[in-house]
Amino acid sequence: MKNSLPTGKPHVSFSEMSDWMQCSWRHKLKHVQKIKLDPGSTEMVFGTVFHECVEARVQVSSPIRAYLVELTKEKLLEVDDEEKVNAFDIEKCVDKALQMSIDAVEWLHEQFPGFKLVSAEEDLYEKIKIEHICQDDVSFKGFIDLVIDVPSKNGKIITWIIDWKTASRPWDRKKLMDPKVTYQLSLYKNFWALKYGRTHENIRCGYAIALKKGKPGKTFNFIPVSVGPVVSKRTLTVLNNFVGSVKRGMALKNKNAQNCQWCEYRDTKHCT
Repeated sequence: MKNSLPTGKPHVSFSEMSDWMQCSWRHKLKHVQKIKLDPGSTEMVFGTVFHECVEARVQVSSPIRAYLVELTKEKLLEVDDEEKVNAFDIEKCVDKALQMSIDAVEWLHEQFPGFKLVSAEEDLYEKIKIEHICQDDVSFKGFIDLVIDVPSKNGKIITWIIDWKTASRPWDRKKLMDPKVTYQLSLYKNFWALKYGRTHENIRCGYAIALKKGKPGKTFNFIPVSVGPVVSKRTLTVLNNFVGSVKRGMALKNKNAQNCQWCEYRDTKHCT
């Protein structure tokens, strides 16, 4: 069956929706016209390696150092900044990720006493036929870093959907107020519940912020995100608008200081 999306894919993701929310013209350049100008970053390289380490640790497995070194080298090939790549210390990156992943599991046990692992790096691929929207020719694709069951004081089991984020400093108020912060976990909660036929009761969401320069005892911050019925409805409405807009080929330049400051297409022939 012919894809209904001009991206050539039968699915969408949160990161793609985030690009569209920032600027639908940027989304078109990146995802429809496939014009890749993003130079990548070494920060993302470390984040990938850390995610691999912590995924193995929570599954009571030992990360393989040789594999992590090769993974780091592979991800560095995606960074188009020769100076930063040459200055990047691969061994130090792997050592840091390994140590932080050990600390992360200890922190999880302190933050969520008695937790049991449900899944790590769980894939979502569900038709967008949910609640008040129906775009069932398109699927939502995503990966949830961590799902755990935690016993509460009243005896109920609370399922936590958690996304790991690596950062150089704690999230500030501006970051916390960004609606995309809520939308990501809202989408994960909605489609995870859909996948397993679960009601939203007793499902919670949050971000685990891993601070690369955190002081001992302050390496991790937990930020719970409230995803109630109102937030869920708003999130799914945005998703519906996003998919519908892309299907129709609508793309407008959303130029402002905040959106354009770090945009890779700024001042290029693609966006003048």
